[in-house]
Amino acid sequence: MTDDIEAEERLPLELKALIVAELASQGDRASIGAFSLTQRAMMNLCQEHIFQDIRLTSFALVCRLRLLLYESAHLAQHVRALHFREHMYDDDFWLYTDSNVSDILAVVPNLLHLTLYSAGSPHNFSPALCEALCEVLPSLHTLGMASVHGAPATLFSSMKSLRGLHMSYTTFAPYEGWARIRTSTMPASLIHLHIEGTLPSAPWFDRLLDRESRFPLSVRALRTLHVECPSDGRSDHVESLLSNVADTLHALEMNMEQLYEWSDDESDDEPPFITLERMHALKVLILRDIPYNAHDDWARMAISVPSLEHLVVNFDEDSLRLDVPRMIFRLFGPDSPLKVVTVHLDHNSYLGDDLQLKDALCKHYHSPTHDGRKVTVEEVSRPIMEAVPPADGSCRIMLYEWGEWPQAA
Repeated sequence: MTDDIEAEERLPLELKALIVAELASQGDRASIGAFSLTQRAMMNLCQEHIFQDIRLTSFALVCRLRLLLYESAHLAQHVRALHFREHMYDDDFWLYTDSNVSDILAVVPNLLHLTLYSAGSPHNFSPALCEALCEVLPSLHTLGMASVHGAPATLFSSMKSLRGLHMSYTTFAPYEGWARIRTSTMPASLIHLHIEGTLPSAPWFDRLLDRESRFPLSVRALRTLHVECPSDGRSDHVESLLSNVADTLHALEMNMEQLYEWSDDESDDEPPFITLERMHALKVLILRDIPYNAHDDWARMAISVPSLEHLVVNFDEDSLRLDVPRMIFRLFGPDSPLKVVTVHLDHNSYLGDDLQLKDALCKHYHSPTHDGRKVTVEEVSRPIMEAVPPADGSCRIMLYEWGEWPQAA
């Protein structure tokens, strides 16, 4: 043991720094934390990585971080990402009202990524938080806000470096505030966009799509998109957005459930159908919560994409009445470009009692398809973007258990 300690102490500081950097690149925060406790020199090496990405899930943690950053001001320069997450079971709703959050934002000069997420009812923006957010926004690369009511529209004027925007159940101040937004001849080009619960009545969304409005943000270079179809059955907002990003979008994630809520089997009205024929750059398509009354729209939608390689489908419980294996089998016709299909079914339906569905999938997909490609079923748990098509050119259907649903971005 003594020899090991002496050998460790003889290691050059530069080599130790490389080891810590490699651990950081692998996301091994536990090992970095352990290294930081071995000696003071290691603590100084590890601080930069420990404080780069901070997740705060309780009011107590927020207070502790605020105290630490004010007592040890040099640590604030290492902070690159802050994720505030307020849960439903919290005793007090603190995220958008407590001054500690704005105090923390006021002392992190190199912040690049910020998430303000509340699982409760929408809250009003406090003036102090608005002021602090305006200070960090110009340098932010990604911003996420959930359950915000009456956010100042002027926040958009400060989004000068933004590349990723997540808006969930967020509303902005009354319309007169939009006149104070600064127009821009060089808007920030979004690469990632996630919008849900705000689409149908969002003035900022209309301006985002209007190229003549000189809005501070642009979707002309968008590569990944998560969009929730509106609950009123209208698809024109989604169609308009997809038309604007048809030449650049690589990955699309769409929640289909609300698009069909207004329609049922007895209705004479035909549910809306969104075509993706113009999405020439699209490689990955994720369709969430496919309801039973969508019938085979999801399959038609996928087949209409000329360059699609990876399809992910997630069915709601009622959809299990459908002949899911037959519909998936349609996707592997002779002209299909698909290399991977991921089927997400909860454990009760696929891994539990529904042996008929499991047997049907296995029987269908361990046999050659129309064009000779082999299709296999595999139960896996890995990020969707790490799903590499088989080297032999076969198609693979990957099944995720409940709680392991992959994200597009």
